[in-house]
Amino acid sequence: MDEDITLDRSTRRINVFRGRDWTDDYPAFTGWMLMHILPRLRLAGTDIAAEFGGGPGLLAYCLHRHATAMACVDQAAPARAKRRTDGRLTWFRASVTEVASGQARLPHDSYDVMLLRHVLDEITDPAEVIAGLAALLRPGGRMLVVTRPPAIAYPLFAGALELFARLQPDPAGIAAAMAAAGLEPELGYDSFKLAFSARKWQQMVAERYAPLLSHFDDIQLEAGLAEIRQAQHGSRVAFEDTFAFILGTAA
Repeated sequence: MDEDITLDRSTRRINVFRGRDWTDDYPAFTGWMLMHILPRLRLAGTDIAAEFGGGPGLLAYCLHRHATAMACVDQAAPARAKRRTDGRLTWFRASVTEVASGQARLPHDSYDVMLLRHVLDEITDPAEVIAGLAALLRPGGRMLVVTRPPAIAYPLFAGALELFARLQPDPAGIAAAMAAAGLEPELGYDSFKLAFSARKWQQMVAERYAPLLSHFDDIQLEAGLAEIRQAQHGSRVAFEDTFAFILGTAA
């Protein structure tokens, strides 16, 4: 039987950009995500595109081959300066709210395609961000928001699941915000199956692998881990990670 995982106060918090997360154990995930993104975005070779929340740019590296130019926009972008260009792919360090409000200007004045992955999570007013970005879309442009629904099937402790549900924007609300911004919305869901050893999953939680877990101090996290251990039966945990894909198309 796997030994219990406990939280040491010296445990390093995983950096959401450079650290490990479950996708390191699922290299097929990037391909799965692309399979659900590309048909929705309908990228053409002449398109100007932007990805927000691209992190290390794994998807941007794949997507930019289908476009004339692509901006990878992220607060944690790996650029050593605010802006760096690698051929058709431009790294740009800024937040989605800075771009939507006009505080930060992207390399192009307008775009055919925008991809937003998880950048609306915990934003106070996603509708304002969507409206600001929609103004940068060209006629016929597509904006795709990829996020999780408020109710997730992760084997976390109750406090984490409740906080996630409270912070996470409703995909239906995002679709409504797109409609209010003059876009034609389309909402769909798809799930990716995950499985870990119980020990590994508990260790991931102990290391605060997800930004959500940084909201809990060490004592709260220790209590949460005890709750997880009590609820788990057997040496494996398996669940589905569900994503909402909200596509908005400009007239």
